[in-house]
Amino acid sequence: YQRRVHGACKLIDQINRIIMNFDKLCVAHKAEKIKTNPYLVVAGLPEPLPGHANALCLLALDFLKELQKLKQDQQLSIKIGIHTGKVCAGVLGKNKFVYDVFGDTVNHASRLAASCPWERIQVSDVTREHTKNRMEFEYRGEVELKGKGSQKCWYLVGNGSDQRAG
Repeated sequence: YQRRVHGACKLIDQINRIIMNFDKLCVAHKAEKIKTNPYLVVAGLPEPLPGHANALCLLALDFLKELQKLKQDQQLSIKIGIHTGKVCAGVLGKNKFVYDVFGDTVNHASRLAASCPWERIQVSDVTREHTKNRMEFEYRGEVELKGKGSQKCWYLVGNGSDQRAG
């Protein structure tokens, strides 16, 4: 029993370190963390951010790099989905309030993440259009997204400026 509890506490400690490092990356990329489980991030809220889609793409790439550094021997993996569009945001509750975002854009990003292979970043065609001159993508093809039908999807594979500079 104590070994299981110790193992669980060790895993929680490791996940906490990952989340704290992800939170620092959000600040560095001027993104706003909304939730921890699932980890939900937006850019352009609560303050507008020019190049918000680009900022999220760079953040997602940094998330993958950071997880590789921190996961040690654990089999921890993430799936990332990015969509660009309008959302509704607000504070809910009075005593234990929470800031949250809602709308089709949030649902679309969630569906992209759900249908994405582990350790990949899947983006919508809309996000790719917003960032195609600054990011590097690999066409995945048409993917059936729950409630969305067949959608063109792309894998974000790198920062295009890094590729051109090297």
